[in-house]
Amino acid sequence: MTNRGLITDNNTGYLYLIDGHPLTDIINIGYYEPYRLPLLEKVKRIEIVRGPGSTLWGSDASMAIINIITKDGASLDQGEKKIGKFKMTYNYEYAFKQHILDISYGKKWSEAQNIYFSFNYANNEAPWTNGRIAGPEGLYQPKNLWFTMNKWDYEPSYDIFLKYRNDDILIEANYNNYGFMEPFYTPISHKSDGTLLGDRFWTELSYSPQITDNIKLEINIRGDIYGRTLKQRKIKDGSIIRGEINEVKTLGMEALFRYNQPDMFNVLFGVFSNYSKWKRTFFPKNNNLGGNDKNYAVFTEGEYSAINNLILILGMRWESNQGRVKTQNLLPRFSAIYNVSQRLSVKYAYNTGYVRFGTSFSDAYIPGPPGKYYTKNIADPQESRSHDLQLNYRNNTLYASATIFLNKISSIPAYVGKLGPEIGRYNGLPVYYGILGVGNFNTFGFELDSKFIFSNRLNVYGNFSYQHGRWEKRYPFDDPGKFDLVEHTNNSTTELEPTVVPTYIWNLGMNYSLLKTLQFSIHYNGWSRAHVVIKTNPKGFETVYLQNYVDVNINYIHRNWLKFSIYSKNIFDNPQSLPNIKSGYIDQYFRRQIGVKLEVRF
Repeated sequence: MTNRGLITDNNTGYLYLIDGHPLTDIINIGYYEPYRLPLLEKVKRIEIVRGPGSTLWGSDASMAIINIITKDGASLDQGEKKIGKFKMTYNYEYAFKQHILDISYGKKWSEAQNIYFSFNYANNEAPWTNGRIAGPEGLYQPKNLWFTMNKWDYEPSYDIFLKYRNDDILIEANYNNYGFMEPFYTPISHKSDGTLLGDRFWTELSYSPQITDNIKLEINIRGDIYGRTLKQRKIKDGSIIRGEINEVKTLGMEALFRYNQPDMFNVLFGVFSNYSKWKRTFFPKNNNLGGNDKNYAVFTEGEYSAINNLILILGMRWESNQGRVKTQNLLPRFSAIYNVSQRLSVKYAYNTGYVRFGTSFSDAYIPGPPGKYYTKNIADPQESRSHDLQLNYRNNTLYASATIFLNKISSIPAYVGKLGPEIGRYNGLPVYYGILGVGNFNTFGFELDSKFIFSNRLNVYGNFSYQHGRWEKRYPFDDPGKFDLVEHTNNSTTELEPTVVPTYIWNLGMNYSLLKTLQFSIHYNGWSRAHVVIKTNPKGFETVYLQNYVDVNINYIHRNWLKFSIYSKNIFDNPQSLPNIKSGYIDQYFRRQIGVKLEVRF
C-alpha cells in the first residue's frame, strides 16, 4: 500500500481499525494479512484519514488511518418484521474460481436497540505466477532468486461477527479463520511450498452514557487473541523445512470524557492502556521467543468555535511504551478552519504520528534458522509530521476539495538482506545484522477529490493525486559494497527517488440507475511513473508508465428482496507490469475477472 509518495514494508505506519478496534500485528510489521479484513457484505462505510493521526489514535497511525465501520441491525431491518430480516449472498468469480458466501441477520427493536450477525465463507483457486527479484546480475539472475507468487490463493476461510447495541452499551465480537499459500516460502522449482494459517478472535465492550446535556463518558474494554502458523514443506515427502508459530494475547482499555458547550468549545480528555503477551516458536529447532508489551497514554483535544467563521483545534498526546521498544512520545496536533461562506471553507492542519515496530524490528527478536537476521539499535520509533492546506466547497449537488501536503517521515527501517559478518551465535546458530534504520523521507504533492450528483439517478466522482518523494542520504543504501540483493520496498534510485510508488494516481467513476430495477456502475483507475529496481551493484532501474484499468458492474433489483449482479474487473484485459515488493516484477496477474453475485432478503 502506498500513501503520499511512500510504500513501507508490510504496511508499517498504517493503522487499521474495525469499528475503532485496532488490528495491527505487534509481532510482524504493521497490518500483514488482508484476509482479516471483513468482506464488503458487512461493511457500512470506510473512513480514511490521509497522513498521520497519532494524537488521538496512538501508535501505528504514522502514515494513514483506515477505519472500517460495519453494518448494524438497522441496516437490514427497520422494525417491520417481528423476527427481523435475513440476507444471503453468493458471489462467484470465474478467473480465480472464487466462492464467497455470506449469511446475515438483522433485527431492530427500537432506535436504541438492534442486533446484527453475519457468517462468511470464502475459498478460491488463484493461479500461480512468478515474482522476480533484482540481483547483482540483473532482474532474472540468479535463478534461485525467483519465487512464485500466489498470495491471492486462499484456503477455505471463515468469519463470524456479532454486533449488539442496547442504548448506551455496545458489544462486538469477531472470529476469523483464514489460510493461503505463502509465496516467499515457495521457490519457482516447486520442490517445496509454503502455507500460512491464522485465526483471530477479538471482542470489545463499549459503555457511553450521556451524563448531562454537556457531558458524555465513553469506556471501551477490548480483548484480542491471535495465532498464526507459517510452514514450508517438501512436496516429495511432506517434511517441514522451516516455519514459525506466532501467538499474541492482548487486553486494552480506553476511557474518554467529553464536555460540549454549544457554539463555544468542546473538550476531550482520554486515558489509554494496553497489555500484550507474545510468543514465537521457530521450526525445526523449536526455538522459543516471547515477551510482554505495554503502552500507556493520556491525551486531550480542545475545539474553540466562539470566533465568527473560525474553528481552532489543539490536541496533545503523551504515550509511553515498554516491551518490544522503550520509548516516550509527545504528539501534538493543530488545526484551523475558516468558513469563507456556507459553502466554502479553508483548512490548515498539522499532525504527528509514530510507529512502534513489531518484534521483528526489536532487540528482542533473534530468529532460530541460519541466515536470518538480528536487529540492533532500532529503539527510535518511526515518526512523521505533516502540513496540510485544504480548500473545500460543498452544496446540495457538488462536493470538491483540493489539498496541498508536505510530509516528513524519519527513522524508516527496511530489510536489506544479510549485512556484514556474523556478529554472534544464538543457540548455536549464526546471528547477522539485517534490519537497520535507514533514514528520513520527505514528500510533497497535491490531492483533488470531487463528487457531483446530477439527479437521483446519476452521480459521478473522481480524484487525482500527485506525490513527489525523496530520501535523505541514508545507510546502507548509499554504500553499494554492503549488499548484493535489495529486498522489499524501501529502496531508491540514484536520484534518491523511491521505487515502486507511482507519481500520479487517478480514479473516475459513475453510478447510473437506468430504471428503478436496473443499476449500472463504471470505475476507471490508473497510475503512471513508478521506478523499479532491475539490477543491483551497480544499481539499474526501469520506469513504468501509464497503467489503466476499467471495472463495470450491473445490478438488477426485484421488489427489494432479490438482487442479481454481474461485474467485470479490468474489463479490457489490459496487460500489467506490476512493480514487485521484492524490488523487481510480478508477472502478468491481474487480468480480466468476471463474476456474478446473487443476493436474497427475507
